[in-house]
Amino acid sequence: MSPEELPNATASSKPFDAELRKDLRKSLALAFPMLLIGMIAGWLQNKIANQPGQALWLVVPGIIVLGLIFLSATTRQKLKLGWPFLVFLPIYILTFFIAAQSNLLDWKRSLVGYETTVPPNFLALNRFGDWHYRFATEELADKDMVIVWMKAPETVEAGRLQIADLIQLAQSNDAKGVALDFYFENGGEDSGVDEVLCEAVDSAGKAEKPLPVFVAYNYRPKEDRIDRLPIDPDLKSCFPESNQGHLVGYAEWDGMVRSVPLFFHGDRELESLSLKIARRLNPQVKLPDHGLLQFIKPEKDFPAITYEELDQGSDEDRAILRSRFILVGEDSERDSFRTPYGTKPGIVIHAYAVHSLRHSRFITRANWWVSLLMISLLCYVIMVLTSRGVRNLKLILINLTFSVFIVAISILAMYLWLTWIDLVYPLLATWVFLIVLLVLRSLRKRNPKLAAP
Repeated sequence: MSPEELPNATASSKPFDAELRKDLRKSLALAFPMLLIGMIAGWLQNKIANQPGQALWLVVPGIIVLGLIFLSATTRQKLKLGWPFLVFLPIYILTFFIAAQSNLLDWKRSLVGYETTVPPNFLALNRFGDWHYRFATEELADKDMVIVWMKAPETVEAGRLQIADLIQLAQSNDAKGVALDFYFENGGEDSGVDEVLCEAVDSAGKAEKPLPVFVAYNYRPKEDRIDRLPIDPDLKSCFPESNQGHLVGYAEWDGMVRSVPLFFHGDRELESLSLKIARRLNPQVKLPDHGLLQFIKPEKDFPAITYEELDQGSDEDRAILRSRFILVGEDSERDSFRTPYGTKPGIVIHAYAVHSLRHSRFITRANWWVSLLMISLLCYVIMVLTSRGVRNLKLILINLTFSVFIVAISILAMYLWLTWIDLVYPLLATWVFLIVLLVLRSLRKRNPKLAAP
């Protein structure tokens, strides 16, 4: 479509003529309320972190207003940067921005723990951002951590006797500590077994080189809260609350576990098992904002050995425990979860979390204003170019160039600083916006009455 076909096209060759400068001033006048709403949306993100779908209360009214303005624009005689479009633009931008900040299409995040899964939903957009992980720089796995696999015991008593034996092996090999990826809320029929376990724990804690033993506690979700479950009363004396940590992770709408909450239900006194371990190994660990850790894996997996190999093996086999912190878990389907790195056992996920905390190598999200700025600038530039009569194909190529450019910036930010710049919503916003403008242009071209000056 040539500039002559557009009612708003001018004969001026200057990029910013008087009318455009006037409209630009109008847009700048709307910048302050947009910034204010953006700050509110940033605050909103923390309030609805577990239920992003609540953002619909803001997004739906915005879509309705946009629809009314769009219908009004299709009946106007001129396509120009007047007040209708200058109102349309910030509402459009803020609608997508709020959706981006709240991760609207993630809809819901669920706590998952031992033997708990969340079915994936094909509507979730999370998976379209997982390419970021390919550009996250990875470090070598810590040499002072080892994973010990244990099979599911036939009885509670058998399992606790094996754990007591493992603690004794860890103590005799000068291990740094033991963390058990098991729940202990159910008691066994033979209370004498609990005494054996507590004796092993107490002996390790009172040794010349004290060996701390951390355990997990379970939880029960309810409609309006999440309740922590106490451990077996017979074990409270040897497993004080200071040595207990939660094992839950966040499963997003696509069923993937990408993050671990470091505090149970936001309570700073109720730390995750991974944070307990990390602070034992490095008391000065840096924590991510809001207490939500988006972990990355080390370059290679941690060394691992089975309990059977330790129990039946030689002293040389058991030397793998020396001067290492031992993470004990079950390698089974019921305790495995989907992650961006494939399906992993729960204890491996927590090992990744410990590694990320110790090295401050966790993913951080870009500030809220980055998304707002990207959507605003890209949409405004597309709007200006459309109003000045740039051809459709050229508009598409320009938008494609912009898209490639911001993807390159996002890759660089992830590679250098582990900063995740979410591009799903900004790219969706700019391409949908371009389609809307091209539809308006097409309607005017087909309807001579609307195209009349």
